[in-house]
Amino acid sequence: MGLLLFAMWAWPIRKRAVSGENDFLQLYAGARLVGTPQLYDYKAHEQIHIEVTEAHTYYPSIYFTRLPYYALLLSPLAKLPYKTAYLIWQSISFLAVFSFILLYTREWPETLVLAALSVPLLINFTNGQDVGISAALVGFAFLLIRRGHEFAAGLLLSLCSIKVHLFILVPLVLLFHRRWRVLQGGLLGGAILWGLSIAAAGFDWPKAFAGMATSPGIHLSPERMPTFRNWVFLLTGQENVPVEMIFNVAGAALVAYLVWKIRRLEVAFGVALVGGLLVAHHAYSQDLLLLLVAAVLFATGGASKQLLTTTIIVGMPPTTFMLFFARPWSTFVPLMILVILLIALFFDSRTRDTSGASELAAPAR
Repeated sequence: MGLLLFAMWAWPIRKRAVSGENDFLQLYAGARLVGTPQLYDYKAHEQIHIEVTEAHTYYPSIYFTRLPYYALLLSPLAKLPYKTAYLIWQSISFLAVFSFILLYTREWPETLVLAALSVPLLINFTNGQDVGISAALVGFAFLLIRRGHEFAAGLLLSLCSIKVHLFILVPLVLLFHRRWRVLQGGLLGGAILWGLSIAAAGFDWPKAFAGMATSPGIHLSPERMPTFRNWVFLLTGQENVPVEMIFNVAGAALVAYLVWKIRRLEVAFGVALVGGLLVAHHAYSQDLLLLLVAAVLFATGGASKQLLTTTIIVGMPPTTFMLFFARPWSTFVPLMILVILLIALFFDSRTRDTSGASELAAPAR
């Protein structure tokens, strides 16, 4: 059934997926421009778009907005023709996601069912995105934590900085649950990636990166975002940073309280992923794949039935479809995600013990 639905939903956008004229353009351009002063230059990106696409045109807003080290890691793809690089990239993404699904289906069989129904997972591939790789990294990291390899798990989690804006609340979990070895691994991994970024783009890369990442042309269509920013545009009709900050600070405070109170590490981590979707300035339909990851963590981490059930329901296709229809339907998506956090507040935040020690649940069988 999942394969049938995937085929039906993917058919209208098959050209975009097959040709590679999607978000992979920014990754390929970054790989081509790494080591040059043009890594975050709009014109340089547009020239590469024109060069490699079948239509010989450029796509506004598809510019490299990742950290420089990522472009360095992708640089081997730049030595290949665009279509070949795109095929290899999609294969890497598929293997990462497939491995994640296979490993966790053994513990929670519903993982396969939810993946088969996940529209964000489909969009991850049709858009040439990398959120699937980030999701797999989280899953692999928790397998390492369960086996006592917490430092290695931290190193792996540092690679989630390829989508850093979605994981901004995760350090709160590690701090409040005193996972010092995971934090140490993450800090070392971050330091290594910072060094690679300097090697890729020089010491002044943060300024160039900030200039690209904060450009209004990158963050189009807020009405199609599953974030608080969607509500801000509904209320004010324009970009309003102060109002957005109020929402984001309130959301982050709620998540901070939850991860402090929740005893199970996996459940707290899943809550941080859900909260990260709300406070992100930039997120779209494919990023809702993190709801699948959160559901897996809730199921294998001993979350309440109410929290798990709500997350599964919100992760179903109608939620993603609401984003496609824009307002007023899309404004319900942040509300539904917020409901997940409220369910966690009422049913899962009372399990924290007074010692502050964190637990990692045994895998569900």
